[in-house]
Amino acid sequence: MELNEHELNKYLVKKSEIRALKLHESKKGFENSKINDMVMKKLALTLQSTDKLQRLHISCAFCNGITDRGILFLCQSLKRLRSLQNITLKFNITQEIPNKGIQAISKALRTLNFLTNIEINLWKCNKVTDQGIFQLCQSLKIFTSLETISLNFFANSWITDAGFEGLGEVLKRTLSLKKLALVFTGYREKGVTDKGICALTEGIKTLTSLESLSLTLFSCKFITDVTIHNLGQALEKKSSLKSISLNFSHCPLISGTEMHKIGEALSSLTLLQNIHINFNDCNNMTDEGFANLCKGLKSLISLQSLTIEFPQCPEISNPGMNTFSESLKTLASLKSLRLTFYRCSKIGEEGMLNLSQVLKTLKLLEAVCLDFSKCGKIAKKVEQKICQIVDNLPHKKSSSVYFET
Repeated sequence: MELNEHELNKYLVKKSEIRALKLHESKKGFENSKINDMVMKKLALTLQSTDKLQRLHISCAFCNGITDRGILFLCQSLKRLRSLQNITLKFNITQEIPNKGIQAISKALRTLNFLTNIEINLWKCNKVTDQGIFQLCQSLKIFTSLETISLNFFANSWITDAGFEGLGEVLKRTLSLKKLALVFTGYREKGVTDKGICALTEGIKTLTSLESLSLTLFSCKFITDVTIHNLGQALEKKSSLKSISLNFSHCPLISGTEMHKIGEALSSLTLLQNIHINFNDCNNMTDEGFANLCKGLKSLISLQSLTIEFPQCPEISNPGMNTFSESLKTLASLKSLRLTFYRCSKIGEEGMLNLSQVLKTLKLLEAVCLDFSKCGKIAKKVEQKICQIVDNLPHKKSSSVYFET
């Protein structure tokens, strides 16, 4: 059953047979959302009569009426949901949910013995510190049969190495994990360093059943190529992986000297169907590092979706693009291709011509997005040639090509 804040008012009757419940803000618009502490209290009353509930999804994006009080109402009712298997909690607005809120959530989770999938999204709640992460980790350690852990703390740059060390320990206890998704930022003076990410990757090494990995470390100004090396080692022999997303946007100390470790790891992941790699504005990224990553794509013959984003990496040039094109030609099963090289000023006509020849051969492509805006000097006829090739792809459903100078 799916409810918004208006429909919930009509639902305060006993519904003990309900197996799934989803609460979301009104479709009338985020600015009109009425989900607040009182709605959370009503939800708590509703949950008291749904003792067979197995799936709970609460999405409160841009709900600025929720405070710690509303979170506490919810958590008191969670303790009654003994059959719950899947829980998603999204509180995405900048609100006063400090460690008190995350500690209440953590405490409630400990009573839910049958949980297999946990998603907690506090991407604009900037009051969580290592102390809150520690409390959450203490709860997650209890669940040895978890299949999904998804944590989004995008605005919580207060989390340091200690928090990541705690997460690494959790991963060592959840050996059945199939999906791991983590989002963090690190732009404060005491943000995460290579030490914390090393502890995390040590945990990833133990996940022998992992099928999907998504790791976003945004604006972590203290992590270096050491992190890339350790991550590459962690990905080795993860033969069950089908999807991988790595986002290191705005990490200025990453130069690409260890990108070969990621490339080597990718080459062994022959079941991969989806890859998304983003090094936006890593302005020390070398052309050689980019090329070494691309070499790992050659053997991924099952790949269906590929997104490569290296915008504002000024050292990437034609040789790197040529290496990428050489690998791309082997990906005959590819259905979706997104390339973003905005402001890579050393990419020019040679790199584009080689890419165009490869695009012709990818007959199964359905979606194509190419952004080479503000790159090197590219003749109009080359731009037109690429646009024509994309337009003529036999299975194309959507496409966009940018060459703005």
